[in-house]
Amino acid sequence: MKTILANATKFHPDRCSGVVLALLGVFLIYMASPLPIGTLKAPDSGFFPIILATLLILFGLGLLALSFVNEGFLLELTSRSWGVAICAACLIAYGLLIDRVGFLICTSAILIVLMRFYGGLKWRSCLMVTLPLVLVAYIGFKELGVPLPHGVLSFIW
Repeated sequence: MKTILANATKFHPDRCSGVVLALLGVFLIYMASPLPIGTLKAPDSGFFPIILATLLILFGLGLLALSFVNEGFLLELTSRSWGVAICAACLIAYGLLIDRVGFLICTSAILIVLMRFYGGLKWRSCLMVTLPLVLVAYIGFKELGVPLPHGVLSFIW
């Protein structure tokens, strides 16, 4: 019992991650609660967010529980660790800018940044992969009838 109490007060990265995931799941369920859920055979707009938020809570609580069994370790932040922060910042910027700037430009930019700085590809390789990939995704979404934001390119079509 003393060991469990001693472990509970010690910093443990999995413990922190588990609490953050569980709290994020609770927040997301709160935000999705006004949406209609529907049924399993006919899901409505709130079904998918609530299921995902529930999974976040379950995995967060599982991670928290496992943190009391596994030993903690010190986190070593290296220059490569900044890749995670850069990736998160890119995804947030993508979400904030896609309506204003447009799908084609935002998606191309985020893929180039992630492949170049996070994946370590050369500029030429990034461009050779990104441009066809974004065009295929754009055509595929259009064929499926998914409306994509045009942004600054709205004067073209």
